Amino acid sequence: AAGCRISGTCFVLPPTPPPDIHVPKWLASLETIRAFDAESLVLTHFGPVGDAAAHLDALAERLTRWSNLVKEALLLNDSDRARLEGGDDPARLEGGDDPAQPKGGDDPARLEGGDDHARLEGGDDHALIADFEARVVDEMAANLDPAALAAMRHAAPPATYWAGLARYWRKYGLASQSPR
Repeated sequence: AAGCRISGTCFVLPPTPPPDIHVPKWLASLETIRAFDAESLVLTHFGPVGDAAAHLDALAERLTRWSNLVKEALLLNDSDRARLEGGDDPARLEGGDDPAQPKGGDDPARLEGGDDHARLEGGDDHALIADFEARVVDEMAANLDPAALAAMRHAAPPATYWAGLARYWRKYGLASQSPR
């Protein structure tokens, strides 16, 4: 929940690979972690980091900003605009407390349906992905030395950020609450 950060750097990445990123819930999880008022965090696969509050602030800011970049890009695509503006039924997406009900809009018939499945996974997004990835890599390069940049790109490939965030927006639509 607390992101990716190469030891010795201050650059925090929100790993957002598909299938199930839920931006508002993730931001709420960060607030839960923040409530512990810890001085440091230990990140899975990445080890200890000091200044937990600054780390969580940077993660929340970047997650929100990158999520909004993906949303804005998808809105430029006519086929996504109608879908995003309509969203899905929030009651069905949340699934209530009934374990028999699909949660997160994961109706197998909907998610496994050919072209729709490809769109959820970013099938028609090559130019959008390339633009987003270039922005992410530029931001990483401005904040990391070449060795740390290479390590971060290997640990968390930038195209995966797009895939998870695009799937989030396509799954929940603009009818859901936007992150901060």
